Amino acid sequence: MHRAVHSGRRVRAGGFGAETMTASPGQTFMDRAKCVGFGVIIGLLVAACAWAWLTPKPVIEAAAPAARQADGSLVLERAPSAKLKPAHVIPKGSKPERTVSVNVQPARADCPICTVDLTLVRMPDGTRRVVASSTSGSVLGGLDSPSAPLFIDKEHHWAVGASHGTDAESWGLWVDRDISRIRIGGEVNKTGTDNNGSDRYEARIKIGFKF
Repeated sequence: MHRAVHSGRRVRAGGFGAETMTASPGQTFMDRAKCVGFGVIIGLLVAACAWAWLTPKPVIEAAAPAARQADGSLVLERAPSAKLKPAHVIPKGSKPERTVSVNVQPARADCPICTVDLTLVRMPDGTRRVVASSTSGSVLGGLDSPSAPLFIDKEHHWAVGASHGTDAESWGLWVDRDISRIRIGGEVNKTGTDNNGSDRYEARIKIGFKF
């Protein structure tokens, strides 16, 4: 027994004749649905692997004891569990990144210990500032001098690209735009040719969510 497929029809030939079988619309829809579902699963797996590979791992700072150095300076104790809060007002829109409290004994032994509170904050533009105050007196001045370049991640809201399907004549162009956690986009695809040999195209609108 031999089978042949022509234009969506199955022709089964036998010793006494031939029988033509036409694929039902329901079967065609199920085949397409399976292909789409398989493509979605593959896309999700690729996205999950890329996210796990590209997402930087956070550095956990453990507790560390204080250490006196040869020049008399002190490497302050690091205590993540202390949960210190800023002892002063921080600039509007900024976020505290590090809180420091220092006790200073003036050179004159009869002077009381002076406490200085410092807070490192991240400004809305991504830069850093230091806020200083003291419960033992008034801060007259100070200097904050960045010692290393600061790399600020810039968000890219637009994306463009090309796509190609499993069919040799299936290709297209797309453009996406991120608005907060919503992603919108559009694409134009070539789907093949019609009976007259002219190219066929389709346009699509996309919407999704970033996570």
